[in-house]
Amino acid sequence: MAWNKGLVLLQQGRYAEGWPLYEKRWLVKRSIRKPRHAQPEWTAGVPPAGQTILLQAEQGFGDTIQFARYAMLLQQRGATIILEAQRELLRLLASLPGVSQLVEKGAPLPAFDWHASLGGLPWAFNTTLQDMHSPHRYLAADPELLARWRGRLGPAGAPLVGIAWRSSPIDPGRDVPLEGLLSVLPPGLRYVSLHKDLHADDLRLLADNPHVLHLDGEIADFADTAALCELMDLVVSVDTCTAHLAGALGKQVWILLKHVPDWRWLLDRPDSPWYPSARLLRQQAHDRWEDVLAEMGRRLAALQRAAAPH
Repeated sequence: MAWNKGLVLLQQGRYAEGWPLYEKRWLVKRSIRKPRHAQPEWTAGVPPAGQTILLQAEQGFGDTIQFARYAMLLQQRGATIILEAQRELLRLLASLPGVSQLVEKGAPLPAFDWHASLGGLPWAFNTTLQDMHSPHRYLAADPELLARWRGRLGPAGAPLVGIAWRSSPIDPGRDVPLEGLLSVLPPGLRYVSLHKDLHADDLRLLADNPHVLHLDGEIADFADTAALCELMDLVVSVDTCTAHLAGALGKQVWILLKHVPDWRWLLDRPDSPWYPSARLLRQQAHDRWEDVLAEMGRRLAALQRAAAPH
């Protein structure tokens, strides 16, 4: 199948071959539908200068965060950008340079000349491993939310580590068991859950671990999560939207990956060209998190020792 071949090529870093086949997602992914408009679809052959281009989120929150960087490129080439995105991301995306107007997904659309789906823009811009078309960071936390969450976290002390251990229900194989993660967290650091709407099982485990602060009932949307990430000294996350958010903010983030990862994390390398601040910790065997968690624990212990008073 062309779609699967495209994912394999992208996973191998063979982007020139993989991006055209990535367009086959419209034929096989039931969760997304190709937008239909009277206006034409923008392609790389159309000069964007002087045009109003509607960019539309099409997949999950992480995909939207990852591909939103391309709005800046179109704006730099003279286009006026309207971005349609999920409601939960709108306050966050207000910090994205180059966007003239944000529209909630499904709401009435303003006038535009062309439209494009976010997932098709890497191909349109000939994205390669050497050129991700993005600065080190392209999103920012809201200053008012930063002040609010700084007060909520209390006085500065030991380094703050944000943690996220659950991913999408679509792929539970990305999840790290919370009990195992808690068992390798060294003392001497402050830990903050970056999850919204925690599972009952997780809440029971956290009740016995007061050194992990959970704020799920206080987090409204990704703008709050962004402010929390910005206040962390380190974010540790499985392959979920929190990892993309931390990377887009330019925060130091360790991403815990299953043995066969999603295409965007490539293979065998410890870093990500999409997010220069990310470091990747990979399973060495299917469904085996013990080695990943042990390595994470060793790195956290080193962080704690470096921060300890001498």
